[in-house]
Amino acid sequence: MIVLIRSSHPAQFHSGEWAEIVGVAYLHSIDRPCFKVRFIDGDTDLWAILDPDAKYEFKPGKPRT
Repeated sequence: MIVLIRSSHPAQFHSGEWAEIVGVAYLHSIDRPCFKVRFIDGDTDLWAILDPDAKYEFKPGKPRT
């Protein structure tokens, strides 16, 4: 299943744009688990999973063709 995520926080990278969650990583530098996300334009980022300020939204996605 493909899960999409977006953040409505204005300081978030690609704020308001849907991204595909492609994995999970643990960043020791910030001591947090993170979502690995990929946007439609190919940009990638790591978003802290436990970030109440990010105001994440989730929805099911469709495979890319």
